[in-house]
Amino acid sequence: MVNERLKEMAEFIRLHQTVTLSALQKKFPDVSSMTLRRDLIKLEDAGLIVRIKGGARSLSAFADIYNKEDSFSKRIHQNVEQKAEIAQKAKKLIGSERSLYLDPGTTVLHLANCLPKSGLFLCTNGPNIALELLKHTNCDVFLVGGQLGRENVCVAGPTAMEYIKDVNIELAFFAASGFTPEAGFTCANGNECALKRAIAEKAGRVIVLMDSSKLGRQMPYTFATTEQVDILVSDSAFPSDVANKLRSSGLDVI
Repeated sequence: MVNERLKEMAEFIRLHQTVTLSALQKKFPDVSSMTLRRDLIKLEDAGLIVRIKGGARSLSAFADIYNKEDSFSKRIHQNVEQKAEIAQKAKKLIGSERSLYLDPGTTVLHLANCLPKSGLFLCTNGPNIALELLKHTNCDVFLVGGQLGRENVCVAGPTAMEYIKDVNIELAFFAASGFTPEAGFTCANGNECALKRAIAEKAGRVIVLMDSSKLGRQMPYTFATTEQVDILVSDSAFPSDVANKLRSSGLDVI
């Protein structure tokens, strides 16, 4: 019953984009306001909504407010459950590391939403990620400067490359637009690829977050081979035979 209410609430927020707590109370008259608030916390922890003062906002509305392109807004709605699953897995990989790099991308946005709330140095080249990280009031958030790409809402280029020279990264989380055993982990933009490579070289551990729908897709630029990645985090639909082959080559697949 609770799960059904959560699903109905998430869909209600998605359709209306921004809803108030009073609107939710009208929608669910038999549920107390305290329970509704707890439900919103659960939905936010699952990466499905963003809580705001007096209510909640869908991720698509959150994207539109900060002028994200339609392509990014559409990706927010793709494979949402898988991305939330990946984010929860990735969160558990953060140990004693305090200096983290978060790549742009909708899957990493889910991770940004559920990170520990304090004690981290968080660096990103994604304005969307930086805005989400601002909710972590006791963390230091640094946004890489440079040219802002429209499609991926990604900062890259020579200025970004220069900036990261002085940044020490213990743990780097990357998104991938595609993966094949032959090409490795790929993306669509050359400047973005160059920045990913530079950060991967500096990072103590390199972790790629990629839902299973990206398997078999090859984009123009390879930013990392399987040998250059420490951990691949995917969803439960990732083929076990492929995962076992990758593990045999030394890549940890979760």
